[in-house]
Amino acid sequence: MCSSNARNVSLSSIVDRRLRVGARLRSRTIVIVAVLSLVAAFAPSASAGTLFLNESFGAAWSAGTNWSRDGNVTPVIATPAGETPASAMRITPEVASLYGSLLYTVARPTAYGLDISFVLSEWRVDSVFSANCVFGFGNVCGHGISFYLKKGTDTSVAPGQDQGSLGYSTDWGYTDIFGNHPYLNPGVSGALLGVGFDSYGRWTEAATGGSGCGSSTYPGSAGTGAQADTIAIRGPGQGINGYCQLAKTAPGDVNFGRETRLLGARSIRITVDPSTDPSPKVKVWYALGTGGTSGLPILTIDEPAQLLAEATFKFGFAASTGTYLQNNEIWNMQSGSLVAIPEFQITTPCSPLADATVRTAYSQALDTDYGVGDTSWSITSGVLPAGVTMNGATGTISGAPTKVGSYAITLRAQDSRATPSVATASCLLNVVDSAAIGVVGAKPKPSTTGIQLTFAAPAAGTTRTTGIRTGKLSHRRLVVCTAPSATTSGPENLSLRCGFTAATKQLLCRAPMTVRVFVEFTPAIGPKEVSVSTIRLARVWGCATRKPTAAKPTWLIWPYTPVSEPITG
Repeated sequence: MCSSNARNVSLSSIVDRRLRVGARLRSRTIVIVAVLSLVAAFAPSASAGTLFLNESFGAAWSAGTNWSRDGNVTPVIATPAGETPASAMRITPEVASLYGSLLYTVARPTAYGLDISFVLSEWRVDSVFSANCVFGFGNVCGHGISFYLKKGTDTSVAPGQDQGSLGYSTDWGYTDIFGNHPYLNPGVSGALLGVGFDSYGRWTEAATGGSGCGSSTYPGSAGTGAQADTIAIRGPGQGINGYCQLAKTAPGDVNFGRETRLLGARSIRITVDPSTDPSPKVKVWYALGTGGTSGLPILTIDEPAQLLAEATFKFGFAASTGTYLQNNEIWNMQSGSLVAIPEFQITTPCSPLADATVRTAYSQALDTDYGVGDTSWSITSGVLPAGVTMNGATGTISGAPTKVGSYAITLRAQDSRATPSVATASCLLNVVDSAAIGVVGAKPKPSTTGIQLTFAAPAAGTTRTTGIRTGKLSHRRLVVCTAPSATTSGPENLSLRCGFTAATKQLLCRAPMTVRVFVEFTPAIGPKEVSVSTIRLARVWGCATRKPTAAKPTWLIWPYTPVSEPITG
């Protein structure tokens, strides 16, 4: 029979064990929650950026003006019978020693980063090899696909080399008995970053890195040795220099190369942090199948300094084959910024635009902000003045307007995203008369012979021709003007004296009269008409019924307002 103390000890032991078990369970629960929280913290979330491009590469795909295809083979949409999906972009087919590229030529700002996802497949069906694609170095599939970034200002569209270069990097070729590399073939021009998906294994060899790379370790090595079924990142390069290895996956982390398009499908996501990020990274996610990626990235590196220094970049895909070969394909691509880009807008103040001067050369550049790629311009309402046009590609308004006036227009700007962003602005262009051409100085004083006018010359370099013309209107025979006989150029003033003829005096006895005087300037300013004054008769011999009080007639010129207007006809 057990004593009460024994029973108490036994009960205490049981309670203690249960408490310890409960504590362990709670501890495990805390650990599990912590791990899940950590995973959630690093898992890729839906990007908060701006979507630029959503391309399935379906059967109806067209390269349009934004995609460029190059290499010794042209990437095409492939639709082999019985494969899933039915269509994909085939960068290189299963033919030996090919290299091709598909470059999206619209430059994007590094300040907003990049978030791109796609599905790739490296696959082959060949009756010669019953095993089809076999994992491991030296398998019957090769080589692979690369995704790359290049400078936004670089206009070359050519890919890099074939075989292990995956269409991105250089290829030093073999080493001869003297230790030289006879074949120095360039990689992608202006290259900033290359992510290679290699089934065969040569992407990580030193032969596919350029000069200036380290010999054995990375980041910065030429290559760490052949490794099949690898994702590796290579850095910036130009010509045969650079393209150094920055990181790679461990053996067994990934695999490529299967016997059908669907079995070879791998989901990929790559993010490039904005250049303004305090610690910018490049990250790569990988998953089997077509269902997208999740969890931690399989590779993370510091963003290369040369990429950070560029204002813009372009992206592309390349692929290659060698002695061993496969179909290298992509589909279901989505591309955008990693952080949201502000709304596309026209930034040039245009209500009003800078004034234009009649018959004077005019140029006004228009600008936008937060657009992607090139901007195209159009006018959706209103018209520009005669003599002025807008360049739809550059947005520059230029010409020499022929008529004074105000011209209201609505501008439309459109960027080059797959679904373009559009901005509009209501603008006003005022065409004014030249302030430098007109009557200046004191108003004419009463005179018995006529009036004297002074015209200001236009800007220096504009020639004022000899000759004052007074013949356009009905008073042609009424006013005789004299001027300097030689051609003069500004900016000095021009003094002009106009005298009245007998016919003028006769008319002025009956009614006031407006006299117009013309001055010609070259080049673009053209003839100007200036309405100078209204002239009234005060006392002139023979105009009054009473005898004149003065021996000679007196001409009085009333105050006037000069008005400039173009001559027509």
